[in-house]
Amino acid sequence: MIADAIPVRVRREGSLWTLTAPPDTLSRPVVRGNRVFVLVDGRPIACDRADGTVVWQSPHLVTGGQEHWAARLTATGRHLVVPTARTDRFSPGRAALSVLEAESGSLLWEFDPGELAEYRADRETLVVWHGREGGRPRQLTGFDLTTGDRLWEHTFGSVGTIQLVAGRVIASVQNDRDHSVTAFDARTGTEQWRRAEPGGILCVPNNGAPAGPPLVFVWNWLDARLTWLSVADGGTVGDLAIQCAKQQYSPLIIDGGRTVWLVAASRAGAAHRFRPDTSTETTSHTFHAVRHALSFAAVPIAPADGWLYAVDAGDRLLASRIGADGRHLMTPLRWPRSVPGHDRRMEYFDGLIAGRNHVYARTRVDLKAQESAGRRGSLLDEHLLALRHGTLLWRRPRPSVIPPVPTGDQVLLVESDGEQDRLLLVDGETGAAAEG
Repeated sequence: MIADAIPVRVRREGSLWTLTAPPDTLSRPVVRGNRVFVLVDGRPIACDRADGTVVWQSPHLVTGGQEHWAARLTATGRHLVVPTARTDRFSPGRAALSVLEAESGSLLWEFDPGELAEYRADRETLVVWHGREGGRPRQLTGFDLTTGDRLWEHTFGSVGTIQLVAGRVIASVQNDRDHSVTAFDARTGTEQWRRAEPGGILCVPNNGAPAGPPLVFVWNWLDARLTWLSVADGGTVGDLAIQCAKQQYSPLIIDGGRTVWLVAASRAGAAHRFRPDTSTETTSHTFHAVRHALSFAAVPIAPADGWLYAVDAGDRLLASRIGADGRHLMTPLRWPRSVPGHDRRMEYFDGLIAGRNHVYARTRVDLKAQESAGRRGSLLDEHLLALRHGTLLWRRPRPSVIPPVPTGDQVLLVESDGEQDRLLLVDGETGAAAEG
């Protein structure tokens, strides 16, 4: 759908900037290279990362009828991929995909797969996990990302998770024979290798330059065992078992695969750290929460700048220095006296978000507790926190459900006051912003 351009303004103060848009229109932004991409009322725009200059606005409405705060986009190489609804492998629903040119915002092609579970894209290929409407998604289809040409398609009894790395599509699938982890050539769909596996969650490093040849990590949460495989041939590079810990989180794999964190969802909640590039088959660090198990937040731990932060099941924020190897206790953050006790409960839905040197957390307001204490609580009382070296650097009201997006030592925030939406590039160390 073609629509008129949306009025936006940019204010600058030094290296910081703020983009202002109409109320209830901004999505969560995505950073790719020197560009920031964001949806404004369902239409993509591109901004210069350095000063916020709007490089282009696309006239194409690509998000369907979903709420602005729920809209997502993926930036990869020379393309943007935007679904018309939120994708979820656990509860797939009807959604179409739009592919745009990242340099200009031009719409290249669209695809309506029926029920869409997930998708993955690299610089050349889009892989879609989908199925017929009303049925369990069990098809994997590869497309040329520029032309939309269908390259290949496979159908399975079921699909667990998929990853696209180093020109390989790696999927946890079930067929007539067994469950397996199988790799296909991303361009041709030709099977490259397969391993019979009882099932597992597939993960790849989420940031940083690769530590060596590409790896895929298979987390078997039933046996609490992590195995890392060579993407090239599927051979076992190493494995690690966590004793007496049934864990329901995906591993947090950082530094290009040099460091892996596992979170144990048990009464004595713990975070385990190890390095796959060493010969040892034991964890180097184990951090235990003092009073409670760790939270069931999407990301209950976050390491940054030599510290580990966590949220426990009591919604408390914990912090510990990552020092010598061994076992450690995670202790509650030491809050400044200026922060009242009722403002120290953590948001449990999204958890913690790590930047290069900072960690960002979000507090939540217990409205019932506020009322019982004779205070009039409001969702506007919730705050975003910036943490470093185990201390609170700054906090600011967070009138938005959209999570922060770290970029270097700065962070992108979306805020709304009912009259306008703002996308702010904020200094991670000081909290300074181009407020206007």
